[in-house]
Amino acid sequence: MKPFLFLIAIAATAAATVGLAAPAQAQTPAALPELRTTFQLQGFLPRTTSTARVDDWYLGAPGTTASAEDDYGLPRNKPAFGLAFARRIGENWRIDLEYLEQRRTADNIKLRRAINAYGGTYAAGTSVNTRMALTALRIAGGYTLLRQDATEFGVSFGGIVSSYDLNVNGPTTFLLNESSANAQASLGLYASSALSPTLRLQGRFEAGPQNQQVNLGGSWRFAANASLGANLRWMNVKISQNLGAFLYNTDTAEFRLLGPQLFLEVGF
Repeated sequence: MKPFLFLIAIAATAAATVGLAAPAQAQTPAALPELRTTFQLQGFLPRTTSTARVDDWYLGAPGTTASAEDDYGLPRNKPAFGLAFARRIGENWRIDLEYLEQRRTADNIKLRRAINAYGGTYAAGTSVNTRMALTALRIAGGYTLLRQDATEFGVSFGGIVSSYDLNVNGPTTFLLNESSANAQASLGLYASSALSPTLRLQGRFEAGPQNQQVNLGGSWRFAANASLGANLRWMNVKISQNLGAFLYNTDTAEFRLLGPQLFLEVGF
């Protein structure tokens, strides 16, 4: 599906689904209740840039830092899907959970250069099939420093667990088969400001040692318990693992994702 049509489909399906579930009677903007528990369905359409490298620790042979897009032919523009949950606790505290997943594939791609991995070299021109997945789980608590009728500003603290899977198959055997995960502490800031009872601007920044995320956007509350929103989202993720003493290799992967995100939020 074309990227533009994908975003339109997410928005149309979200509006139709919640519209059927919303109460028949309309409420005036002033009567809209505060939603203390919310769930989000997210559709993220980023431009992805990623690299992966596998060194042979036992032989002391460095691997090639290969571009997943340029070397292995993975698509740069591939949708990612996410789920999120948020809960207010009292007047100032909150908890957030968010899960994001992106899967990409490419078949019959000829290597444009030689790739070193596992202490071996795979020649330019070798035809490969590639599978790559990225997942990110964010768990955070938040404390609101300022909260007025139209404005909220606070700090967040928690952790981000990121993982990737990479499988590159050659004509007779695999070239790469790696899976790694990192768990990191993170700190951040969040803010929102209401333009009207139904329109709100919002933003969030979170960072850990090897993981940074920024979300800037807004939402439209079209029903008493539901909103549609759009963000510009940027993610920078580095995942590395050193298992040389056990598996005789070390691996590192880096991902950068930037693009629009649509979300449907329902709550009570």
